[in-house]
Amino acid sequence: MIWVSVILASGVPGVLIVGYLNRRGNSGQAAKGIGWQFMRIARLGIHFLFLVVGAGTVLAGDNRFLEIQDDDSSATYDLNTVQMLLPGKFSIMGTTVDTPDVMRFELKVQDTLLAYCARADGEYDVPAEVFLLGQPDMAVQKIKIETSTSSGSSLTLATWRLPYLRFATVGQTGFAEQQKVVACKGGRAAEINKMFRDMILNGSQVKQIFDCDHGLWGLGETSSERILVISPVKSNTVMERHYMSVCNKVTGHAPYMPP
Repeated sequence: MIWVSVILASGVPGVLIVGYLNRRGNSGQAAKGIGWQFMRIARLGIHFLFLVVGAGTVLAGDNRFLEIQDDDSSATYDLNTVQMLLPGKFSIMGTTVDTPDVMRFELKVQDTLLAYCARADGEYDVPAEVFLLGQPDMAVQKIKIETSTSSGSSLTLATWRLPYLRFATVGQTGFAEQQKVVACKGGRAAEINKMFRDMILNGSQVKQIFDCDHGLWGLGETSSERILVISPVKSNTVMERHYMSVCNKVTGHAPYMPP
C-alpha cells in the first residue's frame, strides 16, 4: 500500500534524528558520537515502527471480511466482492463452513450411506453410531435405497432425513427434516459424491443478493448478474440476522425490515 510506504519513509529518518539528538547531549556537552548505543536505539525504534505499521495493515485487511457465527456454521462475506445493482441493493460472495461437530456428523452420514449402497433396494434401520449429535429431537426415519430408470439408464440413490430440528427447513406446513443423498450407481456417482464431500470439508460459496431497502434476500448466478431466486426476509430467523449485519456493514445504515 502507498500509505504504508509513506509512513515508513518518513518515520525512519525521524527515528535516526531522535537517536542522534540523544547521543549529542545537552548544550555545552561534547557529542558522544555514533556508537553502539545509538545503533541499538535506532534499530529498536525502526523495529517498533514496522510493528505498528504492520499491525495497522493487518487490521485494515481484517475489514475485508464480515464473519457471522451461527449455531451450526459460520458465514464469511467478502466485502471486496460487493457489486451494487441498485441503490441499497447489491450482490456479495458468501462462504458457509460447518462447525467441527456438524462436519464430523455429516461425514459420518455420508460414509454410512455409501456403505448401505451395497444393499438391495429397500428401507434399513440407522446404526446407533450415526447419532453423533446426541438424542434426535425429530422422528427417526429409515435409510432408503432406491433405483430409478430413465431413457434406458438407471440411477441408485441412498437417502436419509436428518432427525434434528437444528437442520430442519421451514415449509408451508411446518418444519421438514433435511435430506442427505449419495449416489450409489449410475451417471457420475463418484464425481457427485466427491462434490458433496468437498462441500462438507471446504464449505459452500455462493453469490447472495441483499435488497436492503425492501427486505429481500436471494441467490445470484456466480458468473453473471442474473438473480436466480429472491424472497422476503422473515423475522426471527438466521437469515434476518445475516440480512441486518451485511446490510449495515455495506450501506452504513440499518436496513428496512418487513413488519
